[in-house]
Amino acid sequence: MKKVILLFSIAGIISLGGYGLYVNSDESYAMAHGQLAQVYTSLGELSQDTPLVVEAEVTGKGDKFEYKDVVFVKTDVKIKSVYRENLGIKENDTITVLQTYMEEDPVVEKKENLVLFLDKYTGPVHDDAFTIVGAMQGHFVIKDDKIFPKKEGESNSHNHVNSIGSKENTDLLEIASSGISLDELKKTLDENDYEEPRSLRNAKTDDINEENRVEQELMREIDESGKLKE
Repeated sequence: MKKVILLFSIAGIISLGGYGLYVNSDESYAMAHGQLAQVYTSLGELSQDTPLVVEAEVTGKGDKFEYKDVVFVKTDVKIKSVYRENLGIKENDTITVLQTYMEEDPVVEKKENLVLFLDKYTGPVHDDAFTIVGAMQGHFVIKDDKIFPKKEGESNSHNHVNSIGSKENTDLLEIASSGISLDELKKTLDENDYEEPRSLRNAKTDDINEENRVEQELMREIDESGKLKE
């Protein structure tokens, strides 16, 4: 096996260091271990980085596959409710969630009811998928009308909190220990609008500037009669 240490653009989530290679012919894989590239200090901060927040049911078993020595998992989920929408997703849609097969990105499991903080994946691994923002930080299970963080493997909530943040993350500590209601989640989303990454804003500005430049050049070619010059 090779050891890989790299940063994936799977929503800029994980710095992966570990083993994620094909093991044998029965399609079993060794689970990797990595480090979160972004640690959120609060649910509000996570909300500001998330364009799509949904309640979803996992409808199928995850399909593991390897890409450049790293194991990924793609899983279909059905959207039950949309709490924040910026990507054209609506209730009853089925989307694909793309994850790395590693402890810090616990795989969604069949028949689970979840709240997921999602972003559209762009990259070579999959042509139409979504990733969980912050990996396990944006992955919650619904129990008794409350949300709780999806546990990292079989670890307890205390270990999970230690792995996603620090003592300053008071609201994340509260969610891990006692959960929060869906109404509280919706309130947090309302109070923390999605802030498009500066890189995307700059790219859109560049596109607009280019369109304006082309339009201005075209206008120069138009004579006073409104016809294009020969």
